[in-house]
Amino acid sequence: MAGQELIVILSGLNLNLKQFRESGFGSLSSLMIRDDIGQLVVGARGKVLTLSLEDITKRTSEANWTVSSADKAVCQMKGKATKECDNFIRTLHTMEDGKMLVCGTNAFNPACDYMTFTNGKVSLEGKKQMGRGKVPFDPYQRFASLMTGNTLYSAASSNFLGTELLFQRHGLNPLKTEMKRSWFNCKLLLHEESTGACSQSAVCSYKLSDISQVFSGRFMTARDTGSWDTYTGEQPIPHPGSCINDKLRAEGVMTSLDLSDKTLLFVKNHPLMEGVVTPIAGKPLLVRTGTRFSKIVVDQVTSLDGRWHQVMFIGTDSGWLQKAVRFDGEDGRVIEELQLFETPQFVNFLQLSSKTGQLYSGANNVAVQVNVRDCSRYISCDDCLLARDPYCGWDKIGSQCASVVGSLLGSMIQRLTEGDIRMCPISDVKKKPTIVHLITGIAQFLPCSPEINLPICWRLSDNMLLPGPRHTVLSLGLIIRPSYSDSGISTCETVETVKGIVHRKTVVQYFVQVQDTSNLVRTMKAAVIILAALAFLLILIICRKKNI
Repeated sequence: MAGQELIVILSGLNLNLKQFRESGFGSLSSLMIRDDIGQLVVGARGKVLTLSLEDITKRTSEANWTVSSADKAVCQMKGKATKECDNFIRTLHTMEDGKMLVCGTNAFNPACDYMTFTNGKVSLEGKKQMGRGKVPFDPYQRFASLMTGNTLYSAASSNFLGTELLFQRHGLNPLKTEMKRSWFNCKLLLHEESTGACSQSAVCSYKLSDISQVFSGRFMTARDTGSWDTYTGEQPIPHPGSCINDKLRAEGVMTSLDLSDKTLLFVKNHPLMEGVVTPIAGKPLLVRTGTRFSKIVVDQVTSLDGRWHQVMFIGTDSGWLQKAVRFDGEDGRVIEELQLFETPQFVNFLQLSSKTGQLYSGANNVAVQVNVRDCSRYISCDDCLLARDPYCGWDKIGSQCASVVGSLLGSMIQRLTEGDIRMCPISDVKKKPTIVHLITGIAQFLPCSPEINLPICWRLSDNMLLPGPRHTVLSLGLIIRPSYSDSGISTCETVETVKGIVHRKTVVQYFVQVQDTSNLVRTMKAAVIILAALAFLLILIICRKKNI
């Protein structure tokens, strides 16, 4: 049982989850948190909404940005569907002065504008500018963008067909990658990804120092045969890829534009590095089978012992949110799964406010809000500590699992390293076994549904019950074809092994009473004879009354 994960699964819309939806709101296409103004900015088809960060069910303002009939007609003439010829707000970024950069597809003619939030209302400035390369033409094509200061970096297609994929820096010193079609039209098959039963997703973490070290290393050079070999010739100074420091500034190199033509030509001809950046500890933080990850955000949480822990929130292609942690010397583990939407949908957006402890996501026509510090789902002290959730601890005063954020020292119990439950108070309340009557030879089901997703095992009178011809152990119970030897107390319990210590918790107990089939048949026959005799007697009485 070592290495098994304790997971709380909330497979329905949880009370802790808030939703925003209204008539006319659809095609949600971007999200942005503004902690400074307490707003969640939502981009959708033809509009931008602001919702309260504390409660997204409260809409605070709205700004419309639609497409003219003429632009829609041009879009449709180019062969695009009517529903695609609209303005889908694909990106939202905050500038240094508090203004927001808003970019939309604009009927396959990307455009951007600036937006302000004043006196509780959001409004567009009307200073429309070209958005090509900042967002895709297609409202459904994937891309990425990042704002640092007032400089926008993007990785998006820059043409109508969506075939020119470029990395770009926009602003006063624009820069973009070169489009070399021969790299994308290679006739040699390098790798084929298997999409069979071995489907896995992984989360990896890298050190910036390791990345810098690789870029400080040797380069690769392309051969006429199409292969890549290590470049052993002379390298220009400064080393391509190195950051501009005071020494280079003293030599007149203020930006990459000040580099010599020789250096720039070398970079153009040698775009690949020899070194490989490997993840921290040489392996992924988390690996999951049968799940496709779509989005991730990470929070830094301080536990009661003062240590920092990384908590990962991962969206999946089926609309689930997975909460995962990794402790030193252990593999990553998922401690909670939450269904975000009523129907399976791709999680395209995840935004986390560490200030308020709220996570925001969305799908086509709904935005959702989740309190990541909610610990009420852990019912008992055992569950609270075994979960090893950095946000949660057992409140000794309130006798409940609660957030450790802002808690009083000494009032909480938290055991993240070993999950030790010996500090938990011993409960005096014991559940009585449920009496069940089983019949020999007839398969019957004994349910066992733990509140946490741990492997279960069954014991019969303190002896471990092993799977066999008469016993089938399932995740939600036991299928038993009983014999007289199954009479007695059957116990279903969860098992969790942490740091070599086995923790067991009883979920349900049954007092099994087994009855022989032959005795039952004789009893049933006797009952049928008695009922038949009573019925015959009743008929005679009725007939006599009629004759009288």
